Amino acid sequence: MSWFKRNRGSNSSNEPSPSKDRSNTDPDTCLDVFRSHWQQASAIINNKSRNKDDFSSDEVEIVIHNIGQMVTLLVSEDGEEGMPGPILNFFLEKDILELFCSWCSRSKEHAVKLKHEQLRMFEMLISQSKQLLLIHKSVIRPLVKLLSACTDGNLQSSETYDIEHRLVLVLHQACVCISQQFLILESFFCTNTDHGPTRFLLFSLLIPYIHREGPVGQHARDALLLIMTMSTKHPHIGQYIASNSDFCPVLAAGLSGLYSSLPRKIPNPSENWYMLTNDDCLAIPELQMFLNSLEFCNAVVQIAHPMVKEQLTKYIYDGFLLPVLGPALHQNSRDEVTTATAYLDLFLRRLTEPALIRVFLLFILTERNDEIIILDSLITRINSSSRLSLVSLALFKTLVELHCEDVMFQLVFKYLIPCTHVMVSQRRAVKDLDMYSKSAERFLSLRPSCCLAQSPEEPRAVSPQIINSTPYEMIEVSTNNFNPETTSTPSGNRLKDISSYVEITISGDNKSTNDITKIQPKSAVPNRAMSPVMDGTLSPFNFNKTSPFLSALFCKLEGMMQNTLYSNLLLTGILSQLAAYPQPLLRSFLLNHNLVFQPTFKSLVQVLSSVRHKVDTYSYAVHNFSQLLMKARKNLYNREDSILNRSERSFSTPVPVNSSPVQTIQTRRMTFTDLLFRKNSPKRPSTLASTKKGSQLQRVPLRGGVGYRYINSKQTESLDSPEGTLKTWNAVYCAIVLEEFLKELAALAQEHAVLHFEDSFNSRH
Repeated sequence: MSWFKRNRGSNSSNEPSPSKDRSNTDPDTCLDVFRSHWQQASAIINNKSRNKDDFSSDEVEIVIHNIGQMVTLLVSEDGEEGMPGPILNFFLEKDILELFCSWCSRSKEHAVKLKHEQLRMFEMLISQSKQLLLIHKSVIRPLVKLLSACTDGNLQSSETYDIEHRLVLVLHQACVCISQQFLILESFFCTNTDHGPTRFLLFSLLIPYIHREGPVGQHARDALLLIMTMSTKHPHIGQYIASNSDFCPVLAAGLSGLYSSLPRKIPNPSENWYMLTNDDCLAIPELQMFLNSLEFCNAVVQIAHPMVKEQLTKYIYDGFLLPVLGPALHQNSRDEVTTATAYLDLFLRRLTEPALIRVFLLFILTERNDEIIILDSLITRINSSSRLSLVSLALFKTLVELHCEDVMFQLVFKYLIPCTHVMVSQRRAVKDLDMYSKSAERFLSLRPSCCLAQSPEEPRAVSPQIINSTPYEMIEVSTNNFNPETTSTPSGNRLKDISSYVEITISGDNKSTNDITKIQPKSAVPNRAMSPVMDGTLSPFNFNKTSPFLSALFCKLEGMMQNTLYSNLLLTGILSQLAAYPQPLLRSFLLNHNLVFQPTFKSLVQVLSSVRHKVDTYSYAVHNFSQLLMKARKNLYNREDSILNRSERSFSTPVPVNSSPVQTIQTRRMTFTDLLFRKNSPKRPSTLASTKKGSQLQRVPLRGGVGYRYINSKQTESLDSPEGTLKTWNAVYCAIVLEEFLKELAALAQEHAVLHFEDSFNSRH
């Protein structure tokens, strides 16, 4: 969302605009008309024969009409070579605005209407005038008095909204003018100005509307961002905002309040729902309001003065993440924890400013709940048997896609750096490259037999990019801001330190592992905040422990046969991201099939071999598995086409991936023989002779006699049951995803070798 959508004409689209004919009128004539209108209005304004508050409705209408005409004439006047025109000179000389606003403040019966008209006229003067008006005291003084008067709480709710809307429009237009002509700021930001207790009245009046929904909140946030932009150029503004205003506390506290209003459970999610999309956000107004404020925080951190940026991130960490989001991720209700995890994933995908992403990552990587680091508790949910597993996988996919060094270190590298996962004699092979595609051949050899047996006429397998990309096309994760100069890319010094330690480990030097604590992370999380935690996590290495994250992924991968299609897509997508990471330790751990691991560690090839064996065993037990495989591929093609044909589609209602094939298989299984020999019909004796448990003989009428056919009744019954059908289709889609995943791993193994060869060639030339 762009926070700088400012169309000055659109804010006053309903206001009367000067006519083109009047702009061509003789200036003297316009001045005479202006004086005539003022004469009629001043006759009522200066009438002292009436009581103080005794204004009739007709008198109010006459004054409003004449002042309105005068404002129209004034905004249509051109200045004379930077000097005020005759109308503006008369306007300032007679102090018309001061007299008009003082007269309006005397009326109590028509106070609301007169405030509304004053704000409307000021908005028109500021936004449409061809001359600079906000440098004149005769304009600024009544404006400041009016703005202060509009903040009282004596209005009804319906009246308040109308006044607030006009007030914010005036404040917004004033901020636009200040950003274009900075000399105006001196009239609104000065210790000696008559603004009351605040030094910067415009800014103070905008703060209460930060979290307001609708046009009022949008214009207030736009105006505040203009002030934030000015704070980077003028440090005294930034110092005032950080030290003398409650802007940052209000902004952070508002996030907490808005989060408390979010639904604790996602209403009516589909079976395979696992992430919040744009359509989901639009369907939940409370969530859209929260995202508006979160994106505003992101914009403030991006453009504000460093003092404001630092203070805001601190308040968000201490006032929102710790007391609100932390407990939300560890509630007793599984559905509420699932929803809170989905919210966290959405927030990370919406943020683009590295400084704000830092505090979220610091929260995930270092904070504890019941003495357990939040990251560790999130990892344990990967192998949950509920939707929580899907949502947790989606969150980790987002974290991995950030390409943040601290995230990768905590998830993977701090367990791989000691090289205790491989045999001592194999440590030198960690840096080996597969220049002859042996690893690629090994991965391709693990494809399920049912996929290799397909005939050429059958449809080509869906590419892993198509399968894996479809669920994530709805929302783009903004990671392009993580460039080497900002946060995410590991620094050369740290990579050199890590590489040096790996070299020591590989060479067999028994140097103390405490030396690794000297590695100073230059990370996405501030060093001053992360260094104590890093020191605590780096020193006590458990040399017999593998990465909990990789272990959880491998465990989930080994159960691919029981996983749903969406779970397997997320799982293989994360592993593909890790396999593509250009670091020898991780590359060898995932892609080097020749590396001999310690007996307590499982390699990716071993896990995939186990999955392949399970798929082959099950496919042999289902006589029509190859036909189901073809239907599943066609279903994926249809699903892909239906999504690509839409510009935007919510994944909360995904295209079914098993409903159509299940209906097809039920129709196919209802054969003529089934109609003749119904096993469960109460009115018909069984025609099946039982031979042994799970096996039966079926009578088949033949020409000239009767024959018998042996069938596996146990298998048929299991496939007819809902559990058997779901199990079968999970296995079918598992075979497809496994085949494509193996192809992708083979391609990645070759890509690493090619890229290394190109880098070596370029370095020599």
